[in-house]
Amino acid sequence: MSLYGATGQTYDAVTRNREAFDRFTRGLDASREAGLPVRINVIVAEENAHEVEGMVRLVEDRWVFPYQVFTNMSPTIDREATPLASQARKYVQTRRVFSGCNAGHTFFHVDPHGVASVRTIGRDPSVNLMTEGLTALPRLGGIAESLHLRTGGCSGCSKAGTCRTCRPLAKLHQEAGTTDRSIKGTSPGQGLRPLRDPGCRAGGNVGRSVRPSGTVQL
Repeated sequence: MSLYGATGQTYDAVTRNREAFDRFTRGLDASREAGLPVRINVIVAEENAHEVEGMVRLVEDRWVFPYQVFTNMSPTIDREATPLASQARKYVQTRRVFSGCNAGHTFFHVDPHGVASVRTIGRDPSVNLMTEGLTALPRLGGIAESLHLRTGGCSGCSKAGTCRTCRPLAKLHQEAGTTDRSIKGTSPGQGLRPLRDPGCRAGGNVGRSVRPSGTVQL
């Protein structure tokens, strides 16, 4: 579950949905009451950055759910770069050099139609659980490993050994044609430079940064 503000005014403004905060908090209250295993994603954007501490306190004091703080945005699954413009530049962090992840091994994504993939941003290749059943799930591990080989758009890239994104995220940035505004800290429309550095076809160090559960860097 994603948290976009510590107050109704901010949460509703970010989500552009009136009374969304009230519905969200009631749902989490009910989830805690029922003992459901919920994890909270605290999303930090320009519009709610002033409530970072408030959001963390809300999760820790009211729900006591495990949480992560996300400070870097990525393009949408539809290859739209608009989320990058809403990044809170003060909180944008440089990602570590990518060395692998557990996507497809310890977690995976399933859409409403029963199509499973290694993660939300890496939906191809996939397996259809509706037609193949749960026995198809172990194939996701092999799919994940093949994606991390950086074939396709990353082939021959001189930066592959020090790239800071996984191949699915790099592909998302490539197809969105994103720019490195969040790293340079420029205003919209000013001083934009291409996301790809010379000799690199990947997505640079713009992406979604995950802090360890229960911590936030301020």
